[in-house]
Amino acid sequence: MMKDANLDFFIGTTFDTVRYITDCRYVPIIDYFIDLYATILPAQGTPTLFAPWIEGEAMGYSRTPPPSYVASPVVAEKWASLFTEALKKYNFMSGRIGFDYFPYSLYEALKNKLPQATLIPTMSELLKTRALKTPDEIGLLKKAAKILDDGIKAGKRSIKSGNREYHIMAKMESAMMAGGAESLPWLNFRSGNRTLKSIFSNGRKLRKGDAVVFDIGVMSEGYYGDAARTYVAGSPHKDLHDLYDALYDSYSEGVAKIKPGVKGSEIDKEIRNGLLERGYPDYPTPSGHGIGMRVTEFPWIGRREEAGNFDEELKPAMVICLEPRTYKKNVAAVGVEDVILVTETGHELLTRAPRDLN
Repeated sequence: MMKDANLDFFIGTTFDTVRYITDCRYVPIIDYFIDLYATILPAQGTPTLFAPWIEGEAMGYSRTPPPSYVASPVVAEKWASLFTEALKKYNFMSGRIGFDYFPYSLYEALKNKLPQATLIPTMSELLKTRALKTPDEIGLLKKAAKILDDGIKAGKRSIKSGNREYHIMAKMESAMMAGGAESLPWLNFRSGNRTLKSIFSNGRKLRKGDAVVFDIGVMSEGYYGDAARTYVAGSPHKDLHDLYDALYDSYSEGVAKIKPGVKGSEIDKEIRNGLLERGYPDYPTPSGHGIGMRVTEFPWIGRREEAGNFDEELKPAMVICLEPRTYKKNVAAVGVEDVILVTETGHELLTRAPRDLN
């Protein structure tokens, strides 16, 4: 990416970019997204890392820490000074610097300190490059998917009338941590009529016939897994059964289209048309997304008019998630999601936990 963009240096400030370049494991707190970690990568040479903690350092503390523990726009001048000092050590004062994500205040401060340099936003180019996974990355994504399956199966076993949402979530989280999860970034869980109006759990007790819908995430060695399932406590009544069948059949038709050369919008359209033809509404969100060191990467699996120039053809070694959903008033909202690898001839489902209602 740096060669194609003719960059002399690249500055990364998001957690995934920093880890991708330096292998620095971060503390998964949302405040730290662009506020505590950064790296400078020269076109030739080794990167400079700014981080509060680094594995292998004394007590974990870095010798090149960030300027403070507050939002980066507040201390933009300090960050700009750190970057400028590091670039001077590389004997750089003018040329092309790419970056992934700068607050405006930091962008202005760095421009003032390096007036002869050209700052170039390159997030889209970076994500396009990372959309094609290496064999090692595919192995790590398969590992994350296996951990997801462990969590889903543990949750499915616990879905019984009388059990509370929190208790089922605890079983899922325990199984994923035991399976090797590095962190559990989210677990959205709801049941009964709450599936129609919330994504969050509240400790509700399950009742016989309740739909149970959850969307769970996991991180393992820097790579994400993301999956969703719909199950039922006991046996589904006809309206729920028909609703889920419509979703699952439409979803399966979308999955069947996954192969090299197909655009994301074609898969999106297949699923939406399937739902509408079966008499159920579609959804306001895209049908899916790429996944890797970010939860949402390229390719974009959405409407053609929304994806625009990012509506790209699938290629072997891309890894995506499909996550359609639908609902019926006074019945439930249902969803399903899997991690899927694009292969040379088609696709491979990496998450394999049961998708049947009960």
